[in-house]
Amino acid sequence: MEIRLNLGGVVHLSTVDWEGRSATVVFLRGCPLRCPHCQNRELQEGHTPARLSFVDGDLMARWSRPRQSRRPSDQATLGQFLQEQVDVSKPPSGSLISSLVFSGGEPLMQPRAVRSLARQARKLGLEVGLETCGFYPEPLQQIIGQGLVDRVFLDLKAAPREEEYARAAGARGVLLRVLQSLEVCLAGGVSTEVRVTVFPDIPSAEEVLEIARLVSSRLESHPAGRLHSLVLQQGLPRDEDFTPLPVEELRSLADRIRGLPVQVREAGRSGHKIDL
Repeated sequence: MEIRLNLGGVVHLSTVDWEGRSATVVFLRGCPLRCPHCQNRELQEGHTPARLSFVDGDLMARWSRPRQSRRPSDQATLGQFLQEQVDVSKPPSGSLISSLVFSGGEPLMQPRAVRSLARQARKLGLEVGLETCGFYPEPLQQIIGQGLVDRVFLDLKAAPREEEYARAAGARGVLLRVLQSLEVCLAGGVSTEVRVTVFPDIPSAEEVLEIARLVSSRLESHPAGRLHSLVLQQGLPRDEDFTPLPVEELRSLADRIRGLPVQVREAGRSGHKIDL
């Protein structure tokens, strides 16, 4: 069996994508949204083909990368590839990789690849995290139901009203899917971090409070839901010229939210370095 995927790149060691974990982050290309402040715009489209196949019971990965790359060989088992990251003798600090995180783009555009890679990570004893915009609730439900993910990082971009959400996502018909994905996470009992990236123009302070009320009401409907945190994170400019919202304002906003575990996260501590 061969699995084809559209690979965006790999961050071999990240300590910011999953707080409290050291992670290898796999970026998958393709996204149904066109968010105006997207930080990974180069991954919305494009094609970097990679092929995964089972050979002698192991999963083989083949992909294209620059000839001068010093990363693992173009053909190696994914198990070997990840095992290199958890080697205690690996310089410079001997830090252990404890998790694999899928990001993008939108990784659930390629659900088969996510499931296969998650299973391989499981064999290595790694925890699995999934960053998603929530556009694909059915694949999300499958992955949660199969026990292949330990933490879902779900983006909520605007107040739960169609016009506001369409403006934040750069696409229509998104909100209902995102609400379904939130339901899937809470009903499925998977640890969930809801992320709200706050820019000067969107979402407004009142919209952030609406998002918090939405999450709170859905938790009431799912007492077994496992909300790890509602994270208000500082949105940074990429190509646009604007001043980010001060972190102090985010903290003041967080203080107005009651009944939820709220965190404030300052952006820019570590950029996403994408290696091909």
